[in-house]
Amino acid sequence: MLLGALTVLLSRGALPGEMLYSIKRASESAEIGLTSGQEAKGLKHLDFASTRLEEVSDLIERQAATAAGAGPVAAGIGPDEAALVLDNLRAFDEQARTGSRLILPLAAQPTGPSPAELGEWARSQSARIDTLSPSLDGDGRTAAAGSQQMLQRLDQRATAFGGPERCATGDASDDLGPLPTGACDTGSGSDDSQATTTAIPESTTTSTTSSTTTSSTSSTTSSRNETSSRDDDSDDSDSSSGSREQRTSTPDPVQVPLPVPLLPQVDLPPLLPGLPGLSLG
Repeated sequence: MLLGALTVLLSRGALPGEMLYSIKRASESAEIGLTSGQEAKGLKHLDFASTRLEEVSDLIERQAATAAGAGPVAAGIGPDEAALVLDNLRAFDEQARTGSRLILPLAAQPTGPSPAELGEWARSQSARIDTLSPSLDGDGRTAAAGSQQMLQRLDQRATAFGGPERCATGDASDDLGPLPTGACDTGSGSDDSQATTTAIPESTTTSTTSSTTTSSTSSTTSSRNETSSRDDDSDDSDSSSGSREQRTSTPDPVQVPLPVPLLPQVDLPPLLPGLPGLSLG
């Protein structure tokens, strides 16, 4: 028993690829099995997920010290170390998801764990991956990008559960655990929806007013046009009547005095009975 305990203690500092590393992983599984409580087990998984990233950092530093001295190496790790790094990143994702699935169902309870701590853990691990990515090869960077996306989703999920009021968990779930209910998803967007709902009648009223104004303007314009047309018609009719009157009226005869020679006055009898006679001269 003493030898086994000493072996487990020595394996704590083992890195992937070393002889005692398998004992290290076996002791971690045993420790999780002996832990009681769902929240405590979830936190253990998160702690061991952080250990996977620490091991990746140690692998990169060891390769950098062997190849070109201390310091980060941009894609300078060998193929063997690259394979070990890729395995560790996959183990990190698996343990982080397992811890999230154990903790998130309890976050909605009044006495459950604080979702803010889970979000803080996700942000700290994301910052650590940012420092490791420049030293990884192509496959390692692809795996690191996938881990970053998973951590961003975990941070958003923790933020949704960690609002002013604890959100209830719905029946739906994914690889990170339960999803918040629809009320929690739209908690920040309810004001926007109300503003949108309020804005629609205003725009409708504006459109209606504009239409009414346009209709009134059109009616006024039409009335003016009709009035002008009637005035023009009346003017035309007056001018036509005047023209007709001018055409029908007979002008006064023009009297031109004719020079009559001095003749003696001659009285003529009337041509018809009852008519006066004529006097010439």
